[in-house]
Amino acid sequence: MLSKPGRAFNFVGLGSQFLDGLLRFVADEWRGQLPRGPVFLDPELPPGQAHLLWFVLASIQDGCGDPVTSSIFAVRQTAETMTAAHAYALGALIPASGGHAVPASLLALSIDPKPVLNWSLAQQQLAWLGQARSGRQDTVRMRREPMLADAQRALAEAQEVCDMAIFGSSEDPEQANKANERLMAAQTRLHMLKTRFLREETCSLVWPAVLGAAAVLPVEGAPDQDMVDMKRQIEDAAMEHVGLYEQKHLRAVKNVTGEHKQYPYDLYSTGPGGPRCIEVKGTTTGQILLSRNERIAAQHLRGGYYLYIVSDPLGKPSLNIVRDPASRMQPDAELHGDVKYAYYESTWRAVSDEEVSL
Repeated sequence: MLSKPGRAFNFVGLGSQFLDGLLRFVADEWRGQLPRGPVFLDPELPPGQAHLLWFVLASIQDGCGDPVTSSIFAVRQTAETMTAAHAYALGALIPASGGHAVPASLLALSIDPKPVLNWSLAQQQLAWLGQARSGRQDTVRMRREPMLADAQRALAEAQEVCDMAIFGSSEDPEQANKANERLMAAQTRLHMLKTRFLREETCSLVWPAVLGAAAVLPVEGAPDQDMVDMKRQIEDAAMEHVGLYEQKHLRAVKNVTGEHKQYPYDLYSTGPGGPRCIEVKGTTTGQILLSRNERIAAQHLRGGYYLYIVSDPLGKPSLNIVRDPASRMQPDAELHGDVKYAYYESTWRAVSDEEVSL
């Protein structure tokens, strides 16, 4: 969706001349730099945050192995999450002139593109494939119906001529052989057309190719290793806030982090309201992650499992409590091969039992 001051909004989508031209411009503008891993600055990115922006060339072929269509997809990757980005995202960023160190965590991610390719296949390209199949079927159907009708008419005529040559009054064997050859050719043509159209309708994804990856940093406060280590400070602060909250409400708290391997959680609280198995999450972005085992624990413990989410634990913290999250909210995304589940702020806030300022 694009707009200009004083003008109405214009909506553009895949297949439009404007969007296709914009994608070609971005690809041509940065094609030489993307494989070398350029660095860009995002004026809207908060200080301390950074991500990789991967550009993936996806292609679809038919059952004959002929290309059907291709498109560019972009994936935004951090140490914990992957999300879809606009393929023209670089057009809104500023090329860094130098002196901007890329965090070690991003450098480590850039080594292996396979998780990004697998994520793009599952989350972006499968839906695109479905759309391409629908359009391809319509296109093939328009060609198939008249061509098959013509081939069937030719077959009927060849069959009639062959019948006359064999069962008619003529006893010329050469004429009968020619009629039979014509019939066989018509049968072969009809069979080949049916097979060809069936293969043309069958669309499949080609293994995608990485065009390149760019590191995207904030204009101010580019992340360094200290900021990468801040994740641990956020987790520790969240645990401290939750412990104080439980004590304030006359509940005894025990830290059991790492004690339960099969059904893990962070704190065991007893007192008014009954026992609570508490999983603590600290967030500065609104998004939280549950590991596979943490989600299994929530499914197993049900009403005894509580999710305590501390927003902005290092600044102005607030607490949201969700009881029995497994039955009340579904993941917004599955990350890293079904190992982690992402929940957006709108998801967990909608089912919160309590929300308080700390």
